[in-house]
Amino acid sequence: MRRTLFVLMLGALTWVCACAKTSDEKIGQLMLTLQTDMSIPKDIDSVRIEVRSYGMLQFASDFDLGPGGLKLPATLGVVAGKDPSAPVNIRVVAYQNKVARVLREIVTTVPSDRVATLPVPLRWLCADARSVKTDLKGDVTSACPNEQTCIAGSCESSTLESTKLNEYSEASVFGGGTAAGDGKCFDLAGCFNTAFPLNAMRPGCKLGIPPGQDTSLMNFGLRSGKDGAGVCNQDGCVVPLDFGPTDGWRVDGVEVIFPKAACDVMSLGVSLVGAQGCPSKLSAMPSCGVGSSVSGDIVGTAGLPTVQPTAPPTANPTGMQGSGGAPAMPIINQEQILASGFQSLGAIAVNQHGVFWIGERAGQSGVFRCGFDGCGMNPVSVFSGSGQVLAMTLTSNALVLSVAATQGSGSQILSCLLPDGCNPQTPAKVISVSQEALRLVAASETEIYWRDPTRFLRCPVGMQCDSAPSIFAAEPQLVADMKYADGRVFWSEPMAGEIRYCETPDCRGGPQSLATQLVLPSRLAVGGGHVYWIGESKRVLDCPIQSCGGGGLIIYEQSSISALSVDAVDVFVADQPRPNTWEIVRIVRSQPPSAPIAVWTGPSATVDMAMDTTRIYFTSADGNVRRTMRPGFAP
Repeated sequence: MRRTLFVLMLGALTWVCACAKTSDEKIGQLMLTLQTDMSIPKDIDSVRIEVRSYGMLQFASDFDLGPGGLKLPATLGVVAGKDPSAPVNIRVVAYQNKVARVLREIVTTVPSDRVATLPVPLRWLCADARSVKTDLKGDVTSACPNEQTCIAGSCESSTLESTKLNEYSEASVFGGGTAAGDGKCFDLAGCFNTAFPLNAMRPGCKLGIPPGQDTSLMNFGLRSGKDGAGVCNQDGCVVPLDFGPTDGWRVDGVEVIFPKAACDVMSLGVSLVGAQGCPSKLSAMPSCGVGSSVSGDIVGTAGLPTVQPTAPPTANPTGMQGSGGAPAMPIINQEQILASGFQSLGAIAVNQHGVFWIGERAGQSGVFRCGFDGCGMNPVSVFSGSGQVLAMTLTSNALVLSVAATQGSGSQILSCLLPDGCNPQTPAKVISVSQEALRLVAASETEIYWRDPTRFLRCPVGMQCDSAPSIFAAEPQLVADMKYADGRVFWSEPMAGEIRYCETPDCRGGPQSLATQLVLPSRLAVGGGHVYWIGESKRVLDCPIQSCGGGGLIIYEQSSISALSVDAVDVFVADQPRPNTWEIVRIVRSQPPSAPIAVWTGPSATVDMAMDTTRIYFTSADGNVRRTMRPGFAP
């Protein structure tokens, strides 16, 4: 059922009329347009509308929503009385199973000579405690201070100047059609079917986008669990965000700006998601569904409604995201926060059992594991102890750790069987104990290698070698990093300015120089027959695994580089191209190397990175463990 009611303001009295109105009448009106981004009747199933003037109740009525009841959008006409300055207090409450869920209050006046549109959106961001308080008697009051109401999840002024409201047209409410329901509706389920997380937000709830991004084909929404609000599928439920400056998203240069509450609700397990390919949803384009009053053509990838009062810009101003860094790809960050709430984070690694990282949480240092699709606030602890975890590495079935000394115990090299890790029932196996600091560790499937201050030691996997580990190589120089790959152990010597290596298992022939005459080489990565390292914290250099006979080839430069990860196809580098902006860039392995391409931009520095065939996983300085898709792979 579709209905347009008229509230007639005659002096201090109000009459309600459901009569027809001819198009040539010039009586001033305020046309309330009720809209919602929630699913009817799943999320809200009834609504109460009240109109007051000078404190006197002029109109009040309850409507059931959904099939057989009122469908949204719907309109309510408030007709001007003799005094155009008379205030109109409008109060709309949406309910679910008789429980108040959303309250919207508006104070304005009725135009005397035109019909103005007054949108009354019932948004999920204003659901429950963000807008509503219900006392023991069942009376509903606002959760906002006096003279304020919930708009896009935040308390804002409830007063609107009617002179600033747009002229009313049915097309701007009913998807380009009329109240008869012949307009177009938005295919929410179809357009968000392949939505991807967008949790890498800049301060102010902003998302960086590359110059030239076609924003007219962007959509954004809020995804919660399978019992959440909105339209649901196997990945959860999505509530759309309209494009618009008041309570939706907007574009400012090379940034998308969202309502502040859209980022606030992330702490409640809600994800901000994006989708590409469908025309941006506008308030003029209602979602399809059994509770929708628009049942004409479906808008998906087919086209926009015939009437579109406000369209998103199709391009952004020229300029480079992360000026001085990598050119940006025409994509949005396809990112997800796997785990959060850590005081500090360290190394990260991935194998067939999941994603593993070093972290400190609630004062406890340890190693945590998460599935490839995330674990929120509940990662699995696979090792915890009194000593700080300094380094870790993975084999196919074991986690190998270097743990700092504590009072009464020396530094230790430990191993835990995967996938379960170490726990009271399966304690860590002690490989070696030393009074020296053991800060670096590497492992093959058969041998474990670690570093004490002046030498490299080794022990076969599965054995305990704390009494007499084998000396792998004597090396008095300061070592910054070490890695095992392709039958060799590689390490970097920042003071000596070299990358060196030994053949495994016994360093026959002694340590060999791979690259020399370097400036402060530090972090290493090995893959695809090449060794890469960070030099001076601002360059990435490349050397074939056999030798480069010198200082290596510079393949990337940036003012500050924090992490490096490689495989046989790609090199990924984490850097900071400008203040308060961090990124991960991709360099395709080629001769010469390809131009770097930004694949992620965010508000926090990357501590460490790891990857599998489709995704990049990284620990961040803001206490979050993230993942983003490798280019060419769908989320």
